[in-house]
Amino acid sequence: MDKYPAKAFSYFLKELKGYRRIYLLLLISIAIALFFDKLAPYYFSKIIDVFSGNIGDKKDSLELIFKYFGLFILSIFLFNILRRFGMFLCQKIETGLRIKTKRNAMIYMAGHSERFFNEQHSASLGAKVGQLSDQMSDMFMLSLWEFYTAAVVMLITIGMLFWVNYFFALVFLFWLIVLAFLLGKSSKKLKECFEYRAERRSVTTSRIVDILSNHTLLKSFASLNYECEKLAPFLDEERKALSESFNKMENARFIQFIAVALFQISMVLLAIYLWYCGLITTGNVVFMLLLVSSEISTFQFFVFSLLHWNRSTGEAENTLKLLSQPHEITDKQNAKKLKVKRGVIEFKNVFFKYSTRKQVMENFNLKIKSHEKIGLVGISGSGKSTLVNLLQRFYEVHEGAILIDGQNISDVTLDSLHNAIAVIPQDTALFYRSIFENIAYGRSDVTKKAVFDAAKKAYADEFITEMPNGYDSMVGERGVKVSGGQRQRIAVARAILKNAPILILDEATSALDSVSEEYIQKSMKSLMRGKTVIAIAHRLSTLQKMDRIIVMSKGKIIEQGTPEELLKKRGTYAKLWKIQTGIGKK
Repeated sequence: MDKYPAKAFSYFLKELKGYRRIYLLLLISIAIALFFDKLAPYYFSKIIDVFSGNIGDKKDSLELIFKYFGLFILSIFLFNILRRFGMFLCQKIETGLRIKTKRNAMIYMAGHSERFFNEQHSASLGAKVGQLSDQMSDMFMLSLWEFYTAAVVMLITIGMLFWVNYFFALVFLFWLIVLAFLLGKSSKKLKECFEYRAERRSVTTSRIVDILSNHTLLKSFASLNYECEKLAPFLDEERKALSESFNKMENARFIQFIAVALFQISMVLLAIYLWYCGLITTGNVVFMLLLVSSEISTFQFFVFSLLHWNRSTGEAENTLKLLSQPHEITDKQNAKKLKVKRGVIEFKNVFFKYSTRKQVMENFNLKIKSHEKIGLVGISGSGKSTLVNLLQRFYEVHEGAILIDGQNISDVTLDSLHNAIAVIPQDTALFYRSIFENIAYGRSDVTKKAVFDAAKKAYADEFITEMPNGYDSMVGERGVKVSGGQRQRIAVARAILKNAPILILDEATSALDSVSEEYIQKSMKSLMRGKTVIAIAHRLSTLQKMDRIIVMSKGKIIEQGTPEELLKKRGTYAKLWKIQTGIGKK
């Protein structure tokens, strides 16, 4: 997907693409409706002139009254019919725009790298996606029913006033220019103010979400007062931003109120003067003042809407600053799909470091044979997780290459790469959905039988069928309604169903009790069959059936071989084995 514009209006125009024809029809229908709306007071003024005896023969007065009254009613009728048609078109665009914005923002946000998500709060990102959808809807409605409508009304009003009396129209135009100048002067400051307010609100919201998402820790440390004290400065900054925006908004409103009042008074006095001089009829006075009154009302709504627009665009641009960041990792142009037949993995002269840390891997080389099962061992920070993250291309290598069956993973599509790899992490992520949906995740064409078979192979069917709703049971947020061992068995079932040629086990049993671990180890046998496997484990006993053990330290391979070979070498692996098993201790 293309990079998102950082400016709210540019983004708004981007999202409107696809609605051009219906949008043009909507604009035309509104313009014609507004023309008929302004014709109604004109015919009303003609009726007044007939009553005042300024035009027409007395014998024809009744006929003229009915004629103008009929045209008056027709204008109102046509205005309402066209406006209703416009509202129908507007609803189609607005609802589509709202959903399109939310979908596209979510897709683009999800395309960011692991680095991006490590630096952001997921709940805050989700809130921003929803807020952006609301803001685009606001901008659409404001631009259409306030700004466009105001512009069309102004043009029609000016045209009609010039038709009646050019001098009155010139004075009217002068006041519109003065008001437009005042609006433009205050608009930029208000937009900056609302943008800052949105930024402070986002920071506060992220902080609150962080507190509530760790509610168990909050209670166990009895730290509510402590967190409130820590939150206070953030709330105070948000309060100051709110106060500043409110004060600036009210100052702008007061200046505009004075200008509008002077505008209205001067136009009334001018109309009286022109009537007194015999330059306009009584009906003209009524018609012109009705137009002026309507325009002032439109302008006041315009001012209010402009404040709303500044708030919406300011908040939208706060979100777009984050959303418009370019994707760090993307498919190359003309990237091909990864084709895995053997599952050979090779790291060739790989250099990598995280942005704020020293080099993690330097000239790293490793080749994993087809269907080979290797275990990665090493203390925290040795580079094990980095290795599997680079294999999944969550981060880009700085130098060197990672190959799967001779294909550089930087040259293939990300989707095909991820489809070729199944991962069972230490902390299994489950969606707030049913167990069936979590097992079948990502497979819209899967059958119930396939899901049930996968669950049985993962030794998950037994506990699932005992639940009140069986496979339709909801697992709760992040799977809180099932135990750690049950979550892992669901993850194994999901991996069995995916049937990817490469399997990564990232501490898959480290947090489990012995009974749960036994179930997982049994289920792993069918899962690993015929696959290339990379298993990370601190508990060395879980790696005894691996074909090869890779011992890592500071991003380098310091030992490798079968478990038996490494024990005979009496190196790092042997020391770790003695520590964990107690062998050799007195």
